[in-house]
Amino acid sequence: MLELLTALLITTLLLATALPAMSHLLAQQRLAAATNAVMTLMQLARSESMTGGPVMLCDANHACQDFATTRHLILVRADPDNPVSPAPGPPLATLTLPHDTTVSWSRFRGNALIFRRSGILHFQNGHFQLCSGSTGRRIVMNWAGRPRVERAAGQGNCTE
Repeated sequence: MLELLTALLITTLLLATALPAMSHLLAQQRLAAATNAVMTLMQLARSESMTGGPVMLCDANHACQDFATTRHLILVRADPDNPVSPAPGPPLATLTLPHDTTVSWSRFRGNALIFRRSGILHFQNGHFQLCSGSTGRRIVMNWAGRPRVERAAGQGNCTE
């Protein structure tokens, strides 16, 4: 019985030591999955713009009028005559991030990421900041509409 209690005590101590590392690893994996989901939505936006006209990737909570820190993204067609406003009609795609993950769009101007018919951005560049707790990643967009991912731990608005 004493040996069994000793083994149980050692197992409990090992689990208590490993738990913080495992929770941090899970948060990083959730953030990586959310980053991949946003990248997929951006690739869809670029391909849709080249086949069907300008599109907007924006904050679904504000109906493309503003881009605040959010968990809900929406992809809609842009008005061909006024590409900074959405065209009427249903959304092309939506994305809801996990409950502990948020995204914000930092840009030079505009309230949405707008792809022109050629697949390049509409006079924009900037980055999406994805945060999960204090861990973050950035998806940096260049004017040609090509993204790259950077780690953003300890930077930006990713603080608890």
